[in-house]
Amino acid sequence: MKSQPSKTVIFSLILICFALAAFQQAYKIGYEQIKIWDEAGVAKKALEMYHSKSYFIVLDNGKPDHFQPKPPLTLWAVVLSYKLFGITEFAVRFPTIAATWLTLIIIVLFIYFYLKEPSMAWMVLLIIASTGGYIYYHVARNGDPDNMLVFFVTGYFLIYFILLENEGKVGFIYYLLFGLSIAGAAYTKGVAGLVPLAGPAVFTLFTNKGRRLINNPKIHISWLSALILILAYYIIRNIYDPGYLKGVYDNELSIFGSYYTVPKHPEFSFYFDYLYTRGFRTYIFLLPLMLIPLIVKRHYRLNMLIIYSLVSAVIFCLILSKSVTKNEWYLAPVYPFLWMGLGAGLYACFEIVPDLLKLKVLRYTAGSKFFCAFLSIIYPVIFR
Repeated sequence: MKSQPSKTVIFSLILICFALAAFQQAYKIGYEQIKIWDEAGVAKKALEMYHSKSYFIVLDNGKPDHFQPKPPLTLWAVVLSYKLFGITEFAVRFPTIAATWLTLIIIVLFIYFYLKEPSMAWMVLLIIASTGGYIYYHVARNGDPDNMLVFFVTGYFLIYFILLENEGKVGFIYYLLFGLSIAGAAYTKGVAGLVPLAGPAVFTLFTNKGRRLINNPKIHISWLSALILILAYYIIRNIYDPGYLKGVYDNELSIFGSYYTVPKHPEFSFYFDYLYTRGFRTYIFLLPLMLIPLIVKRHYRLNMLIIYSLVSAVIFCLILSKSVTKNEWYLAPVYPFLWMGLGAGLYACFEIVPDLLKLKVLRYTAGSKFFCAFLSIIYPVIFR
């Protein structure tokens, strides 16, 4: 009798859970009509870009769009989708499908090859598949830019963890991917793509590894290169489209301050309430379990990932909570932080708790019970 699951079993579980997460998001995604406001705006402006060939300056009814002045990476993706699949609801949402599947892939690669904890991968995939705020309107099942933003945030969040833990002593490819992920997030949703960096930045300042990373010139070259790439779009666009930067300030920067004059959910607790009632409702009561590995102090790397994730999640929520204009989908970048923190905490608990209770056999049976419990949650969600 084997004392632990074989690699074949673990790999099969990862494939099954990947398929569940992918199916949960993509099933009949093109059947529902395009939603008004943001998704409809993306579909319409991408169609106008498709016909006008104005790929740099975004047009709305033939005039430069200063009301939603985000860089056009999402529109470029939808235009490419139009060329591949025609002008359909599915084409508008195909970039969202691609972003979700790529997000799942990079998470699995990070856990499998970097953390070297393959059993944790299928647990995290199941958490993703049943995260209500992610598999929801405006994020993973619609053609808005928020899901593509989640992909880039996940990318720079995980890559920066590798840079932190190794104090920057890694290959050039990690710095390149880190910078490109930051630029991709900004090109997807402007300033909102940079806000999730606040948590990792704070974590950096309060850890020895982070302070040593700051002394590595490569990390500064990486983020400065990303900043130059981002500013290049804004500056060049304003040269050819006067008034664009004013539109950015009035309609994008002001959302994070007091200038914005259309309050929506001005209460500070809105995002925390949403995570409790829907966004992360299934797992909100499991979050305290992440404290067990931190108390026992057995898994240094997983403990570091838990703290890094929690700091990033809390600071991001606090920053967004300052705004007087709040929408549920603005919170979407917090989910990668919660997925990784909770996944690391639960995975560590499956080893620590049985050992503390002197029931080591449960270390391997607990995982299968966890799998069955999650299926009982996912099944009614998929087939409701």
